[in-house]
Amino acid sequence: MSAICQTRPGFGTSRDGMIGMALFPGLLDREGRVLDRAKKLTVSGDELAARGSTRRAASAYERALGALESAEQSVRRRGDDWCEAYARVSGGFLRIGVVEAARTAAARALTLDRSNVHALACQGDVQVAQGSAGDALPYYDAALRIDPRAKDVWERKGDAHAALKQSPEAIRAYVQAVNLDPDDVDGMAARAVELLRDGDRWRRARAAAVERAHQFDAARIVPRYEQLYQRLVET
Repeated sequence: MSAICQTRPGFGTSRDGMIGMALFPGLLDREGRVLDRAKKLTVSGDELAARGSTRRAASAYERALGALESAEQSVRRRGDDWCEAYARVSGGFLRIGVVEAARTAAARALTLDRSNVHALACQGDVQVAQGSAGDALPYYDAALRIDPRAKDVWERKGDAHAALKQSPEAIRAYVQAVNLDPDDVDGMAARAVELLRDGDRWRRARAAAVERAHQFDAARIVPRYEQLYQRLVET
């Protein structure tokens, strides 16, 4: 056996190296390790926030943001993944009301990719949290131009309109969200409660709905088609 090994110098070392690479690819991917650590910390923060451990959740989000910021310039190659990571951290901070840190993370996400739906939506969420729902709408609209089927963005757009007491616009956004997921009964109920909570908002919404229904009234539509038909006959 020793003779065979001597006739193939370095064979054992090379094979061991290949096995090591196969078993531990993550050890050779610093960027992947950073992103994975940030994701785990963010998930941990979300779980802590859900249990009411706000201070511990904030610590987890801060560590996630720190991990991203400390390594971004030296190893960043997967721009989309970094953008999503920052956006997740921003959402976490907003969940516990730490708006300034959320703003920082959202800004970094948007700097990396201004066409990322998640980053645009997070920037809109930050504006809403700062009391500037009107400034949030362009970000939501930009996100929806990129992905019109982003149900959560339609809901957030509706919330922003509701905060501005723009009931017709809020209802239209909520309807879009419902159309994308008709089985979301809880979501529909939450939006209905949001409208009903404010009597003035509900009355404006009702008036807008009635006016919209009138636009489809037969007494209005039939004469229009008759006029169109008449013009076609005359030509």
